[in-house]
Amino acid sequence: MTLGHLAHPVLNRRELLAWSGALLGLPLLPDLATARDGGRAFNRAHGRVVFVYTPNGLIEETFRPASAGALPEDLPATLSPLHPFLNRLQVASGLTCDKARANGDGPGDHARASAAYLTGVQPLKSDGQISLGMSADQQLARSLLGRSRDASLALSMDRGRTTGQCDSGYSCAYQNHISWIDDTRPATLHEDPAQLFQRLFRIDPGRLEPEQRARRDARRERLLNRTQELARSLAREAPASDRSRLEQYREGLEELRQRFASGGAPQVDAEGLPPGSFERYSERADAMGSVLALALEQDCAPVATWMLGQEGSNRRFDELGLDEGHHGLSHHQGERSKVDSLCAIDLLHTERLARFTADLAERPCRDSDLLAHTLIVFGSGIRDGNRHDHHDLPVLLLGGEALQLPELLGRRGRHVVHPRETPFAGLLAMLLDSFGAGRRSAGFGDAHGPLDSAGVEGL
Repeated sequence: MTLGHLAHPVLNRRELLAWSGALLGLPLLPDLATARDGGRAFNRAHGRVVFVYTPNGLIEETFRPASAGALPEDLPATLSPLHPFLNRLQVASGLTCDKARANGDGPGDHARASAAYLTGVQPLKSDGQISLGMSADQQLARSLLGRSRDASLALSMDRGRTTGQCDSGYSCAYQNHISWIDDTRPATLHEDPAQLFQRLFRIDPGRLEPEQRARRDARRERLLNRTQELARSLAREAPASDRSRLEQYREGLEELRQRFASGGAPQVDAEGLPPGSFERYSERADAMGSVLALALEQDCAPVATWMLGQEGSNRRFDELGLDEGHHGLSHHQGERSKVDSLCAIDLLHTERLARFTADLAERPCRDSDLLAHTLIVFGSGIRDGNRHDHHDLPVLLLGGEALQLPELLGRRGRHVVHPRETPFAGLLAMLLDSFGAGRRSAGFGDAHGPLDSAGVEGL
């Protein structure tokens, strides 16, 4: 539903202004749009892309399938939460982020890994100064600018620093951000799901006095009733699936509002992390995923990045019974107990990915579901945190079947193995070209062009 639909005789100008401030997240009516455009195929320019980043690499033995080709029913342990999406999943191997390597600049692999991941540009220490480049997500967002309220969202489970030096002299901005607006400015991070929810959907944080809240609720109810009137006026030509969307949307908003209100206002803990009302990392991550799914459904932003942790994160996962931080464990030196602890963290992260994926799959969109219209790219700029290497990165592609992507990006249910040292930036270049955001054959970052199928196994 667009503002054009609001030019309705039951609303005067004052009500229209009030509506636009209070209900900007009204549900779209995609099935009605399909009927009006004659049932034309879904345009991938209306699709969505989410980059999900996991820090410190992953343990390869529990992540990567043993051979190229069809994915096995018994997926490796770290991928097991994604089994319900076996036929909507691609594991991509052989991809390299060369600009995350030292290339003469000394130590600092964690800072370089996240900085180069979506830019393909070599970060330099330069006494903490920043010099990088626009990231792929921002290029995608720029090409889709004007379609939604926010061109992109940058989410993180950690509070991101943008000043000072971290990781062997690199600017702290490098290891805290993967989304870059330009050479020197990272995208603003949203670290708290409750605050993001409030910003996107204009929901107050529950600090109003009872009398103020009663007035607010009465006003909102009146506006929602007006919304129902407009929905009924459209229902005469809309399919049944669209007629129920408004109620589903209201229920979803109310569920999240109650979840965030139950624990009070967000706070900041001693480590500088904004945990809100959640005691566990997994609970807060799942809440963030729920807000992101709702934002994608309502087209608040067509592109998003989500860091499950800053690169080099030393978060301690008490909920897993671990008494050592993630980064410390990643330097395992082959010690079995530490490797097992890392496998448990990897599994926790892919469980969050699976829950987010399931959320998208449960939301209808046109003739399928939201997952079919959303490409999820999951991965890390480091292969193995113990070795700090940047070749054969762990990369997953999920969903996006309705976007009509090239075969190398669109093939699902497969383990696709690219030739060694194939630039990960080539995948980004192909994605940019697919959405009309790149310059064909011009490449991106350190890639000379989009991915090439020559030498690829498992298609």
